[in-house]
Amino acid sequence: MNWVREELIWLAGFYEGEGSVTLTNLKHRTQYLFSITSCDKDVLERVKNIIGYGNFMGPYKRENRNNKPYWQYQIGKKEHVLALLWVIYPWLGERRKAKVRELSIDFRILRVDGRAKGGKAGVIKMQENRMLRQLAERWDCTLEEAQKRLDGN
Repeated sequence: MNWVREELIWLAGFYEGEGSVTLTNLKHRTQYLFSITSCDKDVLERVKNIIGYGNFMGPYKRENRNNKPYWQYQIGKKEHVLALLWVIYPWLGERRKAKVRELSIDFRILRVDGRAKGGKAGVIKMQENRMLRQLAERWDCTLEEAQKRLDGN
């Protein structure tokens, strides 16, 4: 998938307005779920095309027959949820950015020997670097070029 900066900005705005991330505590793990629900199928198809992975489901009917059917787009693998959130992170509002940082700190894969490397700031920096490497790989460019694209230069 070749992510385009303008599409990521659009996705961040759409997620801000219509999306959510929920955590469900299961027996031995925490389930991460990125979800966007909309009555506009074409808009969620655009979301799926931008991201390149995830599940597109629907149409679902609401109990009130006067309401339109709706569709859902979901990502349930926590690595994918966090990777996506860090990709759109630069364009999120402060409340959502704080939530992304909080989710990343709780994410066990980012921990080294059971402890967060470098404390909270180290975990956040580690995740930012991982996201930048993933983007550079997807865009087939250097880390510096990927950072410039994210910055709009």
